[in-house]
Amino acid sequence: MNLITPIIDLFYPRLCIRCGSKLNTVEKYLCSHCFAGIPVTDSHKLRINPIANAIADMIEVNEAYAWFYHNRKGSYGKLIYDIKYSSNFNLARYLGCQYAKELKQAGKLKDIENIIPVPLHSSRKKLRGYNQSEKIAEGVASVFGAKIRTDMIIRQRATPSQVKKSRYERWENMQDAFGALPPVSGEEEKGILLIDDVITTGSTLLACASTLKKAGYKNISIMGLAFSNVL
Repeated sequence: MNLITPIIDLFYPRLCIRCGSKLNTVEKYLCSHCFAGIPVTDSHKLRINPIANAIADMIEVNEAYAWFYHNRKGSYGKLIYDIKYSSNFNLARYLGCQYAKELKQAGKLKDIENIIPVPLHSSRKKLRGYNQSEKIAEGVASVFGAKIRTDMIIRQRATPSQVKKSRYERWENMQDAFGALPPVSGEEEKGILLIDDVITTGSTLLACASTLKKAGYKNISIMGLAFSNVL
């Protein structure tokens, strides 16, 4: 495949998603310059973790991380847009994998055994054709060797868009939106990682975490690919 790639690139050049420059044979989706410029949160390195701070007064979770800051109007917003609306599954897996490598190298999420992508309601999944969080989870699972579980939590009702809602309105919007499968013997102690594409107020992930805790699960962490502090 390494011999074929330069030939394919000659006739069908791959372009950086952010800046549009031609990628070399070892670059994927982003050129080296744009990859280095990803506006990272460093949430797994900082003593004061901005992701944990955003949810601290709502529910207790073990660990909370997101890779980069997201602004829909910013140049890196294209990454989330392509994952969410353009069926770019490979990009979702790639970014999930890259962030998971960073977290694993830093010794984070060591006890994760089950990964749960935030579920879409069946009507929205049918309309879109896929769940972008599942694709991100596939990349994360490939690094941690954890099992992706789409059966442990279900979307019980469709919810209106969260865009332009306040923090409290987002939390209200998600109440009773999910249901959880009760744990079998011993499963309640297993480490769970909930994954979403973007964390804004954290209301969706925390509604999932709350549902799991009520069902009897104890060790829950959350991860977003991106963190938006621009409401």
